[in-house]
Amino acid sequence: MYTNQVSPYHRAPHILVGFPMRYVERGWSPSMRALPERAHREMRAESHIRYGTGLTEAQVMASRDGVHFKRWNDPFIPPGPERPDTWNYSHLGMATQPVETASDLPGADRELSVYGKGGRLDRNQWFIQAIHAAAGWVRLDRCTNGRRGKC
Repeated sequence: MYTNQVSPYHRAPHILVGFPMRYVERGWSPSMRALPERAHREMRAESHIRYGTGLTEAQVMASRDGVHFKRWNDPFIPPGPERPDTWNYSHLGMATQPVETASDLPGADRELSVYGKGGRLDRNQWFIQAIHAAAGWVRLDRCTNGRRGKC
């Protein structure tokens, strides 16, 4: 885990919610070789293998005591379709805690807006050239779905 972004949930301050960034080193497996931009990954790996085969993703975790956390293993925001500038080292992370906002849909309940960040990699280097932001939403008081279990 890199960062954890832990803070009290604004509607239930006794519950702490965090969005840790998980680092996964996959090595040169057949599935890693099949991802987009293989030549670029191989060039970055010349410096250190993690720059070519490491992936990062944001997860979600919760705690009632600040010491023991339940962490769901699935990514909170999956990397999405395989395309350039995805499925790479430092691709996805949470930029901040969710913010309660009005829905864009008329008559819909308020929701939590979530903001993620990712990097666009320089084509001639292995480092991040630019940061982009992405937004999404989650229903209020729903930190995980039924498939992942209760908070």
